Amino acid sequence: MMTPMRLCNLIRVVSRVTQMALVSTFFLVSSSCVSKKGYFVGNDPSAKIVHINLKTDISKTISISDICSRVELVQLDNSQEALTDMTKIVSVVYAEDKIYVLEKKGRVLVFGYDGELIDVFNRGGRGAGEFNLGTCMAMNEHIGTLEILSAFGGIYKYDAKNCDFVGLDEGVSSHLRAVHSFFPINENEYLLYSSSNEEGQAFYFNSSDNEFKFLGCQIPAWLSGTSFSVTGHPYYRVGQDIHFVQKFNGSIYRFDPKEIKLLPYISLDLGENQITEETLDPDKDVFYYERIFNSVSRKRATSFNFVSESESKLYEAFLYKGRINYHTLVYDKTTGEHIVFNKTTEGVHFIPDYIRGDKMFHITNPEWISLEINDKVPMDEESRRVFDNITEESNVVLIKYTLK
Repeated sequence: MMTPMRLCNLIRVVSRVTQMALVSTFFLVSSSCVSKKGYFVGNDPSAKIVHINLKTDISKTISISDICSRVELVQLDNSQEALTDMTKIVSVVYAEDKIYVLEKKGRVLVFGYDGELIDVFNRGGRGAGEFNLGTCMAMNEHIGTLEILSAFGGIYKYDAKNCDFVGLDEGVSSHLRAVHSFFPINENEYLLYSSSNEEGQAFYFNSSDNEFKFLGCQIPAWLSGTSFSVTGHPYYRVGQDIHFVQKFNGSIYRFDPKEIKLLPYISLDLGENQITEETLDPDKDVFYYERIFNSVSRKRATSFNFVSESESKLYEAFLYKGRINYHTLVYDKTTGEHIVFNKTTEGVHFIPDYIRGDKMFHITNPEWISLEINDKVPMDEESRRVFDNITEESNVVLIKYTLK
């Protein structure tokens, strides 16, 4: 396992690294001024409001066993061909029976949930079915294709069974110069996100008739160009619904496929711990806001970078009291109750990620594992063996939580 000195050095930088690479590639928006439309900024009164007082609500008695009934570790294939790293990975798809991992330069690794490497194919390049920069990957379950979005708007489609190239849709590029995330609604319809587009960030696109529509979401001017403007992949599915998260304030919106609009769903009211335009001086340069945010995050909640949702609960991890200090919110949508904590009683963070059914899946680097798993976390014998044998040379590790 990693030495205490290496761990201390890692903790000093892990927030910056994880923001940029832990789940996906995050893109900074332009440093030019953004129009203050007020679209999707702040709490929406039509949403369900979760009132949180960070001075009184943070619990120090939450155990990992309060959140999940089982924790499992799977070491992904350690062969040379299978080795990857979270600083290379831009997107992960947790399909029904396979895990697809997309790297920045176009390599896709396919693993089983037992960690075995199933396939590797490389789509980086300029030939048929190849791209220069992949930004997001998704499974289009309606037609059985694995789809990869390039930064310039091309949607590359591959047969999910054998990874053969089956088609390219370039319609998005006629509307947006750069696209950073997408989500298939069905065979022809997509939700898009472009964090560098000054007129707005969330869009709807129908490739069958080239319909293109602005859905809202305006990144505030004071976020523009800072590392706190990172977006990640804001769309995710909950049951039959598609939700969208504003990662600068944690607000959740639900996509209405009939009206083709994003409807307010859940907003977080953090009171004096919430960043608003009133808390910052206007019309300063990007360096000012970068410096301010480094100190502001010690007093106010920022960067809701890790968000996932089950049918009954919402999980959000955000920065508070320092840039390396993630806190986690667990909100029960049925009862309206919530808990907030920094670390569990076992001394580890709980970072939300992809949820399917009662399972949450999360991939992390071996040198980061001690931030989320230690010898106090209850595990079965096989997972304990995996944990004890992780070294800095190991491949990435899959954490599986069975949620309560």
